[in-house]
Amino acid sequence: MKIKKYLPLCILAGLVSSTIAVAGTSGITGSYNGTYQLTVRSSVAPVVNVIQGQSGIKDWSWDFDNSTVTIEDAHISPPSLPFLNINYFSTEIGSATSQTLPITDNGDGTYTVDYHFKAAYGLYGNPEVDTHTIFEISQVGDNLSIITLDSDGDGVAGERLSPPSDPFPLGAEPDWSGSAIAE
Repeated sequence: MKIKKYLPLCILAGLVSSTIAVAGTSGITGSYNGTYQLTVRSSVAPVVNVIQGQSGIKDWSWDFDNSTVTIEDAHISPPSLPFLNINYFSTEIGSATSQTLPITDNGDGTYTVDYHFKAAYGLYGNPEVDTHTIFEISQVGDNLSIITLDSDGDGVAGERLSPPSDPFPLGAEPDWSGSAIAE
């Protein structure tokens, strides 16, 4: 009788734990090419989580054997001003030109990428800052699904760029999402 009573709870616990276990894949190896879109959201009240700009679809290459990712530069456009383009660059910390960024496998299906983020927008003084993004990367066969986690716990995907270097007036959190396929 007790088995019948607790069986649904055991099944539910198994489903929940299996869902959590496949949320990200640790120990990925190999090289992958794909595309991403960058969304920059506000992180200052009262306009939390409002899209400040989005990029078009751009290329990135992930090399887990060498623990690097290369992210193509692009621009974002605010939804209310689609004619305005703000160029952004992600380079290796300490380098003005290298777009090959280090990856750290956190061992739990998440990966940290440290980089230097610069927004080429004179109105805000071309701000730049060293930062990081924590990605959840899930592998199914030869395919990767890549999303940005809310690593600072403020309800907005990404890590808030530290003031006063924040390139946007309402706080900004880069949210990179995309996919890649094995070479």
